[in-house]
Amino acid sequence: MPPQLNRYDAYVFHSKSFLNIVALVLLHVPKRQYVAAESMLEQGAHRAVEVAFECNSETTATASKIVDGAVDVFLACFMGLCQSMPSSSSVQTLTNQILGELESQPSSGASSPLMAKTQQNLALAVCESLKASSSDELLIGLFPMLCRLTNIENDSLRRAAGAILGGINVSEAILRERRRSEEAEARAREIEEENNALLEEVDSLLAENEELQRQLAIFSESSDFT
Repeated sequence: MPPQLNRYDAYVFHSKSFLNIVALVLLHVPKRQYVAAESMLEQGAHRAVEVAFECNSETTATASKIVDGAVDVFLACFMGLCQSMPSSSSVQTLTNQILGELESQPSSGASSPLMAKTQQNLALAVCESLKASSSDELLIGLFPMLCRLTNIENDSLRRAAGAILGGINVSEAILRERRRSEEAEARAREIEEENNALLEEVDSLLAENEELQRQLAIFSESSDFT
């Protein structure tokens, strides 16, 4: 019987290749195929997280390699999502899963399970991927969580979160959102004016129809007398 951990061999021997494979695929795949690619990357990232924690309790050298490989696979998939599909709901879901759990727990020193190597490495992979994203909209949406992450005890994660925050042009993002809001309001006013004009036209047509009906009734009455 082969050892139970052999089913994770791919994470040991091929994980380093995943990052290059994902990068090449996303470089050449047509945007119309992004939906299929998004699903594959999301599933790959979720499965990598599962494998990392499944093997995290093992203390063998093989288990450690599997965990490290799973983190590499997660990084490849999640970075692909952040760079090519930053508006994907899976980016927010995975970020909340990794960083949200980390920040929601009380810190209790280096021995805390929440500060374990696997959790830290996954969180660092999230931060590295977010830093590589060019989507201000994504980063602004995660701004509160990143700010809270700068208050945890882990130095590496504090610096990683700070590096992301330092690269966000908050004022430009706010101005852009304000312009979008103003454009949306202007368009809403235009639509309202168009609707009012249509209602006026309908009222006018109804009035004309009533007048025609009245004249027709008068004409019918006069025809009966003749």
